[in-house]
Amino acid sequence: MGNSIILHTHTIMALLLALLAGSMLVYLMQIKEDRPEKKWFMLLYGFQVLWQCSDMIRYSLSPVLFDGIIYKITVLALTIPSLCILYTAYLQFLFLFLDDTFPRGRKIILYVMIFFALICCSINVWNETYNHGKLIVLHLIGFSYGLLSSLTAVVVCERKAYILKKTKPEASKGNFYMAVVNILYIISALSALIFGFFSPIGYWSFFVLIWISNLISIVVFINYAALPTSFQTKMIGFTFVVVMSVLILLTLLFFPPLPPEETVISLTQQSGFIKLIVVILLSFVAIFSLLPYVLKKTLTQPLHRLLTGVQQVNGGDLTTRVTVGQPDEIGDLTQNFNRMTQTIKKAQDDLKKYADNLEIQVSDRTAEVVKQNKQIEIQRDDLQKTLVDLKATQTQLVHKEKLASLGELTAGIAHEIQNPLNFVNNFSELSVDLAKDLNTELQKPEIDKLYIEELLTDLNANQERINHHGKRAARIVSGMLEHSRTSSGEKQMTDINALAKEFIGLSFHGMRAKDKNFNADFQTDLDETIEKINIAPQEIGRVLLNLFNNAFYAVNEKRILDNGRRTMDDGKRSESTIYSPLVCVSTKRIGDVIEIIVKDNGIGIPESIQKKIFQPFFTTKPTGEGTGLGLSLSYDMVTKGHGGELKVESAEGEGAEFFIHLPINK
Repeated sequence: MGNSIILHTHTIMALLLALLAGSMLVYLMQIKEDRPEKKWFMLLYGFQVLWQCSDMIRYSLSPVLFDGIIYKITVLALTIPSLCILYTAYLQFLFLFLDDTFPRGRKIILYVMIFFALICCSINVWNETYNHGKLIVLHLIGFSYGLLSSLTAVVVCERKAYILKKTKPEASKGNFYMAVVNILYIISALSALIFGFFSPIGYWSFFVLIWISNLISIVVFINYAALPTSFQTKMIGFTFVVVMSVLILLTLLFFPPLPPEETVISLTQQSGFIKLIVVILLSFVAIFSLLPYVLKKTLTQPLHRLLTGVQQVNGGDLTTRVTVGQPDEIGDLTQNFNRMTQTIKKAQDDLKKYADNLEIQVSDRTAEVVKQNKQIEIQRDDLQKTLVDLKATQTQLVHKEKLASLGELTAGIAHEIQNPLNFVNNFSELSVDLAKDLNTELQKPEIDKLYIEELLTDLNANQERINHHGKRAARIVSGMLEHSRTSSGEKQMTDINALAKEFIGLSFHGMRAKDKNFNADFQTDLDETIEKINIAPQEIGRVLLNLFNNAFYAVNEKRILDNGRRTMDDGKRSESTIYSPLVCVSTKRIGDVIEIIVKDNGIGIPESIQKKIFQPFFTTKPTGEGTGLGLSLSYDMVTKGHGGELKVESAEGEGAEFFIHLPINK
């Protein structure tokens, strides 16, 4: 090798950076996607390769050759021009990265950087021609231009990150990370200037930060620019970065940097440098030639076969079988994929067989349906007539927005009106037979007066029964019509306390009039501070009357049950256990609502039917004693007529409480 070529630590570092830049350049050239910033990025890495090559030449020449033609050509034609072009390209790349936010500023900076590049090249020519090629001047030129470029890059990236924060958050993040990269560039340059480029601290900090910054910028560009990168390429790149980083650490640990004039010590390191260069080149060749082959055989080809199989299955070809490769995770995945396709194929065959059988069954069933259609056509007219009748009945009975379905209403009507109509029909038929018997008896020569009187007595009794049950049916019909009729009650300012007193008294006396044995107490707890409220007194009075009647009915039923139990106990129960029927009504104001509570200690309402008691035609009373419309009408009057609320709380055997809430402001 002689004394003309002396390898240095800087030579090794320049080689590593040249390999990194060259690898990135090849990667960018293989990308088919055309992006505005791509050409500047390629220009950057192309001239970075030239720059690092020039550094390898400069740092490998003996100091005695610094005035030689090779050194001069390298410095004048490669080092400074390459450095200026790559920084200019780098700034243009950052201006275009993810968004061309400042197109005018980009052009201005391009001209400014060209101007400064010409100045740097001119100073470099002067230094090499007239100033004996002083190394300190060369380094100052390079660091000054690089520092100016990095400061400009930080400003550009930060401004873009701020402007794009709301409109393009991902682009904002990418530019922010690029600003961080350039801050690292600035720190590395300042460190080299402060501690000295050839000092261990200065060179360590400079080169480590330069290496990390290059890696971060590459990762940020690939991720945020969303470039199509294969898994194999990522694996190769990751391996390359790891291996080269390890070699960098080994170089810095075992071969600390020395000034070029320290030739004696440098000569002792030549053997180690040569071995290190061989290791670096062999590692580079292995990573980019052998590793792709290994990855292709063990990873990418099996994955490609599996992906092709998935695409074929998605296309409907369930006979697809993927060749199983090595017994590893991908091989297991391929085996499971083949089992899955077999299972799906079997399920598809079973489904097709089932569909064929189903088609036969459908054909048979269709024949049966055709036969049944003839019968349906015969019944259609009758059903249509029934439907018309049902609609007419619905029109007469249903209150506006009251019932959810015609079937529920028809069932209630049929249940309530069936018994009185049966009685009317039965007694009418008996009356017809009695009339025939009477007519026959009157045609005889000798009339049996006693028999005729019996017939007339029976006829009269039948007519009374018909009249009684007819009135029952009329009451039911009247109740239904009342339930479906739109309320016409006019609202007026009403004393709710007076209304409650009036109707609890009316209810009590009405019960006494119907049943002479009826007896109960009633109490009132009325809030005298309540002022008159705007309600329809006829409607609220009817609601209160329904609730009071139900309450008195409940306590009377419990009284009858209690009397029966006392009879069975031979009257031996104490006075404290004797049941005392009681109905209470109370009123109070709660905010903007008047609350009326009707409470009794009667038989109570089972929990299972509490949700049904406000439904039309639902009643717990025996047949003939209730139509099931009282609470339904009351509920509609309170909720729809007054915008209030009606609810119940009850425990079976202990009594019931009905709560009426009437808003004051409505």
